Order: sequence, then structure tokens, then C-alpha cells
Amino acid sequence: MANLELRTGVIVIVSLIFPMIVESADWPLWRGNSEQTGVAREVLAPPLKELWRLKLGDGIEAAAIIVQDTVYVSCMDEHIYALDLNGGKEKWKYPAQAPVKAPPAWHEGVVYVGDSGGHLHALDGQNGKALWTFKTEAEIIAAASFWNGRVVIGSYDEHLYCLEAKTGKLIWKLKTEGPVNATAAIVEGKAILGGCDSQLHIVDLATGREIKSLELGGQVGGSPAIVGAMLYVGNMDKTFLAVDWKVGKIVWQFEPERAFPFYASPAVKEGLVVTGCRDRAVYGLDAKTGKLRWRTATRGKVDSSPVIAGDYVYVGSADGSLYALEVSSGQRLWSAPLGAAITASPAIAHGRLVIGTQDGIVFCFGK
Repeated sequence: MANLELRTGVIVIVSLIFPMIVESADWPLWRGNSEQTGVAREVLAPPLKELWRLKLGDGIEAAAIIVQDTVYVSCMDEHIYALDLNGGKEKWKYPAQAPVKAPPAWHEGVVYVGDSGGHLHALDGQNGKALWTFKTEAEIIAAASFWNGRVVIGSYDEHLYCLEAKTGKLIWKLKTEGPVNATAAIVEGKAILGGCDSQLHIVDLATGREIKSLELGGQVGGSPAIVGAMLYVGNMDKTFLAVDWKVGKIVWQFEPERAFPFYASPAVKEGLVVTGCRDRAVYGLDAKTGKLRWRTATRGKVDSSPVIAGDYVYVGSADGSLYALEVSSGQRLWSAPLGAAITASPAIAHGRLVIGTQDGIVFCFGK
């Protein structure tokens, strides 16, 4: 297992069996982290095996989250579910006040999730007990983001809200010129997101003041991914963009051969941007130049947002299949037909991949 060496009075344990330790971590937020890069902190190599599945009461449109041994998932049957990661057994379910399209988010033991009636629910992650509820004036389909004891959420009532995470008390709200689909990325004390007003908004989290905005050429449904000063996001016209958000300047733009919208949120790792498009394809783009590296076709539109796990990309399609692609080439390595359209995105943690389908089945895959 290990070799013990004695060096200047200090025992050093030298691994012989495990030359590399792969770090595993939770997947507590919609895109895995506050910068929304869509990158798992572990390697999950295909092929995968179905470990369990569970039928819920209606369709699943949002990504699940995974915290320790629990999966949290939203459902259009007006409930939020907590499931055992290892076997899929229901731990609890919470009755929301409307169908739930928004992804849940976990922060310091509390699960936050919005519903189609405009309510943001804060639930005890252990038992599903409601801690507080905040009412907006229209549906919520964005996930919650967090900063300094605060929760940030966008609503279709054309506002971005900032609340006290423990109490739900309103701290500030910012008026936009259209509904807010996207989840805000949190970087350097700022909330950054696009909206149906076709603008990129950069908001100071302490005050709620908009620092700057930038025209993105079309409504934005997906969430931005941020690496340093660079931000990546697609619009609902036909364009995927890279933006220097600190300067407020578009660096490059990419358009597919056929003019179709980008609704999926991108994943970004080591100079590569991966995103889905409604032209039925997944794209790999050079992060610096926007040059096309690869394109992989599916048989349905790709609103599912890809997740990168090591050298592999996992993404669902409206054709009903979950795909594993090679990051470097886009080559299809493995797929699993799930029996119904997939608009939800994968969640990857603890050696498991969890994803839901439009007919209300939660699938868990692993090795």
C-alpha cells in the first residue's frame, strides 16, 4: 500500500499503489461553482452503468444538485425532492406552490429553489422543512447564487433580487428591462448575468447598483461562465460570445452554419469552451479565438448544459440520449437512451452522474 521512508527524523509516506489522488467534491450549485464553469472536480470516465432510476410525478426540466449522500431535484409536479444518492430512495419531498422549473441550490445546509408562481423557498436540507419563503411577482426559473450571507435570484418580473440568506429579508432589487432567465455568476463582489433585454448586467453586490451593461445582440437564456476577465455566453438569436467583462468589450463571436439559438450554458476548461445549440449539435470552441475545434451532432436540440469531468464531456439532448464526448476531439465515446427528451443538465459528484428527463425519471449513473 505504501512505503515508509525516514528522512532527517521525519517519516514520509510514499504512495506505491495510488500515484494520483482524484479529488471528489459536492455539486451544490447549478453549474457546480459560483463562476458557473460547468467543470466537475473529479474524473468520470465512460462507459457508465445505470445504478438506479426513480419516477417522479411529472417532468424534470432543471439540473439536480448533489451534496454528500443526497440528490436534490426540482419537478414540475410542484415538489422539490431529496433522494439518497446511493439507492434513489426518497428522503423527503417539499410541496412548492407551483410547478418547479428552477434548479435547486445548496448553501450552508439550506436548499434554495424558486417556483413558477414566483416564490423562492428556503428549506432545511436535512428534513425539507420550510425556513422562509419570499414572493416575487412572476415565475422564477433561474437558480440562486450566494455572496457574503446573501442570496441572489432573478425573476420574470424583470428584477434581480438580493436577500438575507438566513431570513429572506429584502436587501435590494434591481430593475431590468425584461425577464431574467439566467443565473447570476458571482465574481469579485459582483453579480454578472444576461437577460431577456439582450444586455449583460454587471451589478455591485454590496449596493445593488449596476456598474455597467453591454449589448449582447439577442435575448440571453443561458448562464454565463467566467474564467478570469473572460465571460462566455450564447444568445437566443444565433451567436455565442466571449466578453472581457472587466473592460466591457466583446472579444469574439461565433455563429453556427445554420442560424439557431444558444439556450444551453457553456462549460469552460483549459482553453476550451463547450456548449450546446438548438441546431442539434454540441460545439467545442477555442476560448481565446472562438475558432471551431469540433462539432458533434445529435438528433435533437441541445438545451442541456454540458459538464466537463476530466477528459470527458457529458450532455443530454432532446433526442432522449445522454452522451459522453471526448473533450479534445468531440468524438462520441458512449451514449445511453433515456426514453424521453432531456433538457435538464447533468450533475456530477462522488463518482455519480445524475440527470432527469421530460417524462419525470431521475437517472443515476456511475462505474
